[in-house]
Amino acid sequence: MAATHLRVALCALLIALGLAVAAGWLFGIEPLKSVVPGLSTMKFNTALGFIVFGFGTLGAGSEDIQRRRRAAGAGAFLILLGLVTLTQYVSGASFGIDELVVRDTGVLSGSGVPGRMSPLTAVAWLSLGAALALVAVGRTSASIAAGHFLSLGGGFVAFLAAAGYAFGAEAFWEIGFYTAMAFHTAVGLMVSVAAILLTRQDEGWLASLGDAPATRALFVKLIPFALLLPLAVGFLILIGSGFGAYNAAFGLALFVPFMTIALTALALVLARQARGSELAALQGAAALRQTEDRYRRIFEQTSDIIIAADLDQVITDCNPAAAEAVGLSREEAIGRGISGFVSAEDFERTTAMLRQKLEGGGTTRYDVRVRNSRGDWLFWEINSGLTYDDAGMPIGLHVVGRDITERKRAEEHQRLLVNELNHRVKNSLAVVQGLAHQTLRNGNVDPAVQRSLEGRLAALAAAHDVLTRESWCSASMRDIIEEAVALFCSDGRCSIEGPALRLNPRAAVSLALAIHELGTNAAKYGAFQSDAGQVAIEWKLMEGRLIFSWIERGGPKVAVPTRRGFGTRMIERGLAGELDGEVELSFDPEGFRCVVSAPAPKILEAA
Repeated sequence: MAATHLRVALCALLIALGLAVAAGWLFGIEPLKSVVPGLSTMKFNTALGFIVFGFGTLGAGSEDIQRRRRAAGAGAFLILLGLVTLTQYVSGASFGIDELVVRDTGVLSGSGVPGRMSPLTAVAWLSLGAALALVAVGRTSASIAAGHFLSLGGGFVAFLAAAGYAFGAEAFWEIGFYTAMAFHTAVGLMVSVAAILLTRQDEGWLASLGDAPATRALFVKLIPFALLLPLAVGFLILIGSGFGAYNAAFGLALFVPFMTIALTALALVLARQARGSELAALQGAAALRQTEDRYRRIFEQTSDIIIAADLDQVITDCNPAAAEAVGLSREEAIGRGISGFVSAEDFERTTAMLRQKLEGGGTTRYDVRVRNSRGDWLFWEINSGLTYDDAGMPIGLHVVGRDITERKRAEEHQRLLVNELNHRVKNSLAVVQGLAHQTLRNGNVDPAVQRSLEGRLAALAAAHDVLTRESWCSASMRDIIEEAVALFCSDGRCSIEGPALRLNPRAAVSLALAIHELGTNAAKYGAFQSDAGQVAIEWKLMEGRLIFSWIERGGPKVAVPTRRGFGTRMIERGLAGELDGEVELSFDPEGFRCVVSAPAPKILEAA
């Protein structure tokens, strides 16, 4: 950012210099043409060149491609200006460009052609114009750097001229009888070189220092001082000599101590800046060490398993917990492939998870079986992600795991116990059904009573089977209903509609028994007595309540019963009590209807 501001300031200085000298020619202000009386003047075309170069260099550093193209056009103009001027010198002809705007009527020290810039200046514009064009439209580091280095030709010419002025060596700025280069022309050309070197510098001549920003920043700071400081001191000494305060030899003697003082002051300023940078770096390094130490302690002391591996799934590092879990030291674990610790099936899974991360990014979670050095199988819960380099390319993966072997064993033991319990309960229900059947058959009990009891036991067993499949956590409401009406609806006489809901075990058993009673009543007195009879079973959620409906149609005409049987009482009282809800029975002539309304949170589990 500082280099950008400096570049803009230098461009503004060049534009101001060109405008000031042009105003000097237009309005006859001699001090603007020549900074020291008696020395050569900056010509009008040279002043125009500084204006064009200043605006062009501003555009060359822009992100706008159109502005860069206009900057390249400015460079082409400067090339043409320098080329035409040199052609005039070589051929002895005049193309009329030297006094195209203003006439040069002044006293021209060392000049033979009025209004014509020095051939040294023309050479500098050729160099700087080509440099501006290359830097403006260059697309590669090589082309931009070529423009930067090409500008040094013009800078060398200007530096010699400025040094000649500073130390009284006329040969550096005057060539025989040709037009001499003015002092402020030489200084302006050097500023032009500095401005172009600061334009797209990171893409050109400083590209090789891209990996050393501190070195590059120091170098950029030193360049303007190296170019301008000796000339500034020499110019001040030249001014004193021009006023007759001392001769050239005395001025040269003054130059040495002045330069020593100036360079010492510069060194002190840079040293203070370097000290601030060094202290900041030390503080940053200390903070980084503290952070590294903190994470290293976490890495070494955590009981979680942490493993780093490359993309071939070869372990590159692990924490002590991971090494201890597999019965190896950290040094023994590093360098081994993950495939040596897991089964072939699990290695396929880890490979698939790695491929998934490479294709889509993110992290993956899964369980894996790991074999330790003793041959025991462990269960690990894994969360893994990719590791990236500075360019954002994946170079490895990191794994954070937790040993869940005890939990897996406990779950397996619990599963065995639940399965055994379910098996025994199922056997017990079968025994109860058998006992009831034998007892009722040999006890001269009404066959209708026998069928009713056996049907209820069968409904209870069916509900138990559904819950057993779900480990007694919850049961699908649709499954409970379909199992309960399977005996009555085998010919498709029932329609079952409702959202996917899950009942808790208590509600599931109660609903199964109630539906069995409804089906039994429909077979005895209702819709199932007629071939055209239909039953619609529906449920829905409404305002936090579960609404269940049993609606019969197409059966014999319904009449209100004169007494309530066990099934009806169980539905009205038992179901309402178990579900903490309300049961409404309607004996409409067109068909029996049962509507149950119960609070959903008390009977439903998450679907």
